[in-house]
Amino acid sequence: MIHLIPLSVLTIAPPNPKMIFFTRHREKTPVERIKAALKKTTEKPVELKKGEAILIQQIRRHTAELNTNNVTRTKAYLDFYHLHPEIHWAFLGHMVSRNGGWSMTDLKGELLSRLLSEKDKQSFFCFFGTRELAHIPGCVSANAAVP
Repeated sequence: MIHLIPLSVLTIAPPNPKMIFFTRHREKTPVERIKAALKKTTEKPVELKKGEAILIQQIRRHTAELNTNNVTRTKAYLDFYHLHPEIHWAFLGHMVSRNGGWSMTDLKGELLSRLLSEKDKQSFFCFFGTRELAHIPGCVSANAAVP
């Protein structure tokens, strides 16, 4: 059976001068339309009001204080969850942070202490607590000034 396609819906798209392809115009899917619209938008820098800029600075400073080490970070997640129990990710953050702390102490436990060398244990310990570890011998914090 031969299907006739009206010429009004066909275009010639030659990707190669030696080849000619006929393509059919089709309706774009919603996802394709959204992607095309997003590509057209240009990102303009956001201008903050003075009060907004101050608030952002305060939030960043407070976050840095609470993110000093695994203990303060874990407590901050739990405190935030108690204030806002509808924000479930805060409790998840608390548990993940606690698990990181457990992993750090487990390196000093019975099983792993037999399997890893002292150097490897120290490397893993530093890895699990990558924030503000300059006070631990052998660990270098990402924020610490290295001479």
